[in-house]
Amino acid sequence: MTPVSVVGVSHLTAPVEIRERFAFAPGEAEVALSGLRARPEVQEAVLLSTCNRTELYVCPGGDERVQGAAEQVLSDKAGDVVGGTKQYLYRHDGEASVRHLYRVAGGLDSLVLGEAEIQGQVKDAYELAGRSPATLPLAGPVLHRLFQSALSVGGCIRSTTPIGE
Repeated sequence: MTPVSVVGVSHLTAPVEIRERFAFAPGEAEVALSGLRARPEVQEAVLLSTCNRTELYVCPGGDERVQGAAEQVLSDKAGDVVGGTKQYLYRHDGEASVRHLYRVAGGLDSLVLGEAEIQGQVKDAYELAGRSPATLPLAGPVLHRLFQSALSVGGCIRSTTPIGE
């Protein structure tokens, strides 16, 4: 089993009117994370929701029940979509999910290449999962390490390349 999976929708998989249906406001994200916390198969989760992507990073990865729970949270948020929501969702496991988050945090997977706002949004999503609920945070040791390293990689990309220009 892989340690991490990501299930999401982005500008690469869905038009803006569909992406908007998947978007979570901060209060909604807290509720969604609490719902995931109640599922015994989900050990850790971080919900990243921006105008161009909504993604759930979950642990343990590679577990169909965990990925299914993440997919259900996203589908419930989007509601009824002609043809279903699955057509817009992607999944990555293990190293592919790590590479994906690094690309996201570094602005390499943004609608506007190198946009700087995404790094702050990744940090906010990680912090929300780390304190929600404070007694049993959803960003545990695996996602803590992943998100800390992704934020570091994003910073390195910005400081050592001309991507932000």
